[in-house]
Amino acid sequence: MQGHIQSLFEQYLQISRGRLYDLCAKGNYQTGSNIDLAIDGDTLTLADLFESESLIGDLLLPWNVDL
Repeated sequence: MQGHIQSLFEQYLQISRGRLYDLCAKGNYQTGSNIDLAIDGDTLTLADLFESESLIGDLLLPWNVDL
């Protein structure tokens, strides 16, 4: 899971850092769990955020992602 999201974010130079929170950060996630993810970047725009959210949705992960 983390590798899929990481490779997606590596495509965006605007994203300088991503952080996982809660169960995913601890490795205790399971089907139906929620992924809490924060991204950071000096030139990150709202449009980039929406596009990132859409691309994460396209990964069809078995978890809900809160960005």
